[in-house]
Amino acid sequence: MGRMNAFRLLLGLLLLILAGCTNNDEPPEHKPASFPAIEGVTSINVYDDRSSTRITHIADPGVISDMLTELKTAKTSYFDDPEYLGTLLRVEMKRENTTETYYINDLRESASSLSGKIYPKVSTEKGAVWSISGSLIKRFRGEAPQTSELQPPLLYIQLQKESGAIVVESNQEISRKSVREALEASLQLIEKDGGVPFSYEMDWTDDLQRFVIRTNGLEEGESVRFRLDAAHTISGVPYEDDSQPNRNTVQLTIPPEQNQIRLIDVHEDGDKVMVAQDSALVQVVQVQDDAGTLLPYALVHGEGKQGSHSLLPIGAGGSYTIEVKEWPEHGEPYANDYGGEFLFSDRFYTDKTYAVYGNRTLYEVAWKEGKARKLYDSQEPVYGIASSPDGKRIGLLVASDSFLGPMADLVVLDQNGKKLKQWPSAGYISHSDGFLFSYPMTWTDNNTVAAPLVGVADITRGKAILDVNEGSVIKVKDPELPKAAADRLKLEAGSSVEIIRVLPEPSAQEVRYAAVQTAEAGIWLIDVQNDSAAWIGTGLLLGWNEEQQLAVFDASNEQPPYFLAP
Repeated sequence: MGRMNAFRLLLGLLLLILAGCTNNDEPPEHKPASFPAIEGVTSINVYDDRSSTRITHIADPGVISDMLTELKTAKTSYFDDPEYLGTLLRVEMKRENTTETYYINDLRESASSLSGKIYPKVSTEKGAVWSISGSLIKRFRGEAPQTSELQPPLLYIQLQKESGAIVVESNQEISRKSVREALEASLQLIEKDGGVPFSYEMDWTDDLQRFVIRTNGLEEGESVRFRLDAAHTISGVPYEDDSQPNRNTVQLTIPPEQNQIRLIDVHEDGDKVMVAQDSALVQVVQVQDDAGTLLPYALVHGEGKQGSHSLLPIGAGGSYTIEVKEWPEHGEPYANDYGGEFLFSDRFYTDKTYAVYGNRTLYEVAWKEGKARKLYDSQEPVYGIASSPDGKRIGLLVASDSFLGPMADLVVLDQNGKKLKQWPSAGYISHSDGFLFSYPMTWTDNNTVAAPLVGVADITRGKAILDVNEGSVIKVKDPELPKAAADRLKLEAGSSVEIIRVLPEPSAQEVRYAAVQTAEAGIWLIDVQNDSAAWIGTGLLLGWNEEQQLAVFDASNEQPPYFLAP
């Protein structure tokens, strides 16, 4: 990051020098109106100005003549204030006895309305600058032109989150009308009440192969989403490609200043928001209140061995902070790939819960008092932990293999850490060997454990339901959307949408809503009865509460924490 910032600073200083310290919207009369004529060029060398690496060498007289002819038609431009920072190229045009130097600012990946600019070094004292097309920049860079015969139409999308701009480039000329129609037909917004209304404008460059969408009104915690699958080239060829799902999907989110939990009332307008601490891991757990009622909570893990953990209510209940200063006699921790120090049980009783430190050592935790009692050291890395409803038995999922494969054994212990039974190959989550991830699990009753099955045999996502008394196992698939609702989601989100979780609304009556987490970090609310699908943002789908509200965790950065839900 430091090297990139230094480069941008140097580039900005160079552009300021090239501008002759002149920033205005209209070129003064003393500036040249047309690009200076260049004659007798025998070769052109193009360098990356940052590294001085030569990008291309052009010596073909016909190619040089065509490029200089096009350069003569370059339109006079000006320096923006501040000037957009793209990729700076140094162009050296060699004649018989001299070499003339120019600078090209390749702006195709920036939020500029122009594909690029060229600054002749001999004219910098006049602040001269001209705009050039993306196709000419490609020729300077030695990039082969793309044709429909060589490659199908493709869109390349860049998000500029700082400015709220979306840069779209194509390898073929685009139909402007089809872009606007595709955007308007699929536009979905997450906006705060009372905020600035969302709007956008579209800037097209000279060659109909690049445009910039400038969003207005997006504030922290707000998002916009749309798809350009329905857009097509000027010859009518669509950009939709089933082999590359989500390629043409745009999701621009302005992260909240801090992590937050959003409670969405699906039956009435309005969200409630709770601020959450920074965390590498977020768990969905149940907390028992003084009356013995289990309430849904989000456990936001603190960082480090002495870090504090936050229990935040998804519905009713108050917030709690867990601070355990000492984890006595713990074994050597295993290194993991989710970034957390602890795994907690998915149940918090009124006076205790269970936790594993370092994916090895099991403790009983008096979580309100901040005290831990060691129960057990696992010889194998621990993938997951859960405890029975009565709190008398604990289940651990541990690595089945020394190479940390996807298979996990189930170890059952009593409340004092005595090992009772072990079942091999009880759970499975598909992943590469050698990585230690946490696995979700739960006890469905005092005698039954549900272990995860993900990517095994014919089960994409499901569970192994194991009776710890009899040893019998039943494999079940996770809840799925009804066909009509799944078809509606594909229509709105894209035909290749990958569903990770489906959470039907808890109700004694006929279910109306289902919440869906998809692979591209999108969350959707499906109205099963009215055949509609609404996008409710990016983030982590926590679940429903007793008031039929939906809880979502919104991260304050692009990389959300690891998520664990039974």
